[in-house]
Amino acid sequence: MLRHATRLGRIFSFLLLAFWAQAQDGKSVAVWQKAAPELKARTKEEVGSKEIRPIPGMQCVLFDPNTLTKKEMKDGPKPFGTLHWLYTNMKSQDDGYVLKIIKHYGMNASCTINDSFNPFHFMLVDGHAPTGKMTGELCFHYHLSSLRLVYYGPGPIRWYSYGKDMRGYHIEWGGVKHGALMHSFIDKEAALSAIEAIKAFSLTYDCYYQRPYASFTYMKSD
Repeated sequence: MLRHATRLGRIFSFLLLAFWAQAQDGKSVAVWQKAAPELKARTKEEVGSKEIRPIPGMQCVLFDPNTLTKKEMKDGPKPFGTLHWLYTNMKSQDDGYVLKIIKHYGMNASCTINDSFNPFHFMLVDGHAPTGKMTGELCFHYHLSSLRLVYYGPGPIRWYSYGKDMRGYHIEWGGVKHGALMHSFIDKEAALSAIEAIKAFSLTYDCYYQRPYASFTYMKSD
């Protein structure tokens, strides 16, 4: 009996070691090993995962919020080769507080759609929009039925431009032209993908940490 148990123990250890080695080769990663952020492409051409609905041009970083550290937040993978996986093209204002937001909602995916003007960023929880509330957060609510993509012509986009000075593609909401401005884009493909993502994941709140120049933005659902 003892010899049989010892043999089973050796087999189990061998299988565990083999699985670990395979994970190190990048072929597979066990769920209980997934702690560090891991970049995954999520496009219609490269679906890759059933957990997150594919959106053209979208890249997501998957991670475990329970084991995420501030060092990993700083040194994680770079979507599109140059962007920060949480702050896109902005500098971090407070990793510690952002980590509290992530843990509060259980966010485990950071998704980005790149644009020549300003990348579009949002967070997901198991492939769905975060829900709930957090004390002190600043969010703006809108209805999906009132969203529209408006093109104001070519030219450089300036922050907080409005009216005749507006250029590029803008996601707006409201019943009139020049409604409430939400997101601005130079690239038409990025604008179309962003509004598709908003509707696909039912993102009905824009939330910010420390406006007006917020480094961390996230969206929620009702």
